[in-house]
Amino acid sequence: METAALGCLYLALAKGVLLAGFLFFFLLILTYLFYSLTVTGTADTLELRFGIGLIRKKFKLNEVMTAQPHKTAWWDGWGIHYTSQGLLFNVSGFNAVKLTMTNGRRYIIGTNDPGSLLIFIQSHRK
Repeated sequence: METAALGCLYLALAKGVLLAGFLFFFLLILTYLFYSLTVTGTADTLELRFGIGLIRKKFKLNEVMTAQPHKTAWWDGWGIHYTSQGLLFNVSGFNAVKLTMTNGRRYIIGTNDPGSLLIFIQSHRK
């Protein structure tokens, strides 16, 4: 009986360590995927890259109908997900630029320099 109890205790601890190891590994991967948001642009595109660059999104600047400054609320959170204002791309802070595309879709891009991003978008739209 004591051996069975010790065996059960060992399995519980081993599974706990396995679960903790899995969670640590999962959080490490998420950190590398989402630790930053880099916004770059060319003459005709705007590109967003999260973390090491595996997750990215490109916008054609000639499809941007409007671009305006935007403040996200704390309940909008961070990451990539839908909000009532559009699809959010953000890793920190509350400053953003809201894009409305010619097809009606809306995107919110988190940035610590919304003024420069707005100037870039408006000067490269055709």
